[in-house]
Amino acid sequence: VLEHLLRCAPLQRLYLLTRSTPKASSTQRIIDLLQQPLFAAVHKVLRDEEGEAHSDDSTASDDDGSGDGGGCRSPQSSTQSDEELLLNGFGIHVIEGDLRKEYLGLSERDHETLKANVTVVVNCAASINFEDPFPQLFDQNVVGALRVIQLAMSCE
Repeated sequence: VLEHLLRCAPLQRLYLLTRSTPKASSTQRIIDLLQQPLFAAVHKVLRDEEGEAHSDDSTASDDDGSGDGGGCRSPQSSTQSDEELLLNGFGIHVIEGDLRKEYLGLSERDHETLKANVTVVVNCAASINFEDPFPQLFDQNVVGALRVIQLAMSCE
């Protein structure tokens, strides 16, 4: 779903509610996901768009004469890490959250940001480990989905 949205939808901003794990922050989990081969076509679209933006704006060009054109970064981007460029290029804002927690584990600030800016909600979170106890699966898959619906209904 994420790959298709990034490749096909005209998105300005995309908020991804993601749970951190003991091994990785929510942001790192999204960066790792975006670096998977599945997203190769999305990266190509992003590179093509960056190339068009640089050819349309001669004042932002860092062209060193090497002829690579689309590989140039504007001065604003040069201080960003590769990870920040990846997220910003896709318009992604990672929000730390957890469907298993009340109010999705959101901070008040993040909750207000989502309420003010979200127009479409897609919930792809689910536990499919059917060896987990039923109450745990119910909480993650049913109660978690209800929490997402509550958030969606609170959006302006």
